[in-house]
Amino acid sequence: MNKRLIAAVSAIVITALLSGCTVKEYSLSEGMYVPETIEDGQVTVPYILIQDQRFTIVQDMALSYQPSGNIERKQNEVVMETTFADQECRWVFELADNDTIKFLEDRSSLPQSDAHWKDKMTFILTDIDN
Repeated sequence: MNKRLIAAVSAIVITALLSGCTVKEYSLSEGMYVPETIEDGQVTVPYILIQDQRFTIVQDMALSYQPSGNIERKQNEVVMETTFADQECRWVFELADNDTIKFLEDRSSLPQSDAHWKDKMTFILTDIDN
């Protein structure tokens, strides 16, 4: 009888542990991602365009050339890498919810002149036409 009880308790514990290890994977839809906090109802820089597994980061509206490249995704991590102005650039984000990404400064490597980015800065998908 003790063996059955131990086996049952073990099975419950193992099932609970395994189900707790499951990570929910969030969606990353195509479109325009803007900072979660928008001042005066205006979209400011930086913002991110995602289409066909590629990204463009608009960080200066006065420039015609913006950093762009391919997106690499592993579960809820989104990595955007490219060469921009002869510098290797890397933006790393965590998917915090469906179509919501948080910038991870300590894992990123940005152009030196870019002061717009703050750690944990959150971007959300918007329905504004881009």
